[in-house]
Amino acid sequence: MNQDRIASLVNAAASAANAGNWEQAEGLWRQVYELAPDHVQALFSLGVHAYRKGDSLSALNLLGNAQLAAPRDPMIPLTVSVVYRDTGDSVSEWKAIVNA
Repeated sequence: MNQDRIASLVNAAASAANAGNWEQAEGLWRQVYELAPDHVQALFSLGVHAYRKGDSLSALNLLGNAQLAAPRDPMIPLTVSVVYRDTGDSVSEWKAIVNA
C-alpha cells in the first residue's frame, strides 16, 4: 500500500510543479521523501527546490544522495554542476560535468 501512496504523491508533485505551484510540489516531494528516503526523484526535486531557494548546501546534499541512488543518471551531475557554478566553485563544477 505504501507504494500506491508514493505513486500518488509523485503524480501530484509532478502536476503541481508543471502548474508552477512550487511550494505545493515541494511539500508533496517532502512527503515522498519521508516515506522513501532513497527515492531518486524526490531527492532530485528537493535538491532543485533547495537550489531555487538559495540553499546550495542542502541542494548539494540532496543531489549527492540522488546521485548515489542513481549513478548513471546524467541529469543529476549536470544539475550539481549548475549549483557549483553558482557558488563560484569552478573546479567542482567541472568535476560534476565530467561525471555526467
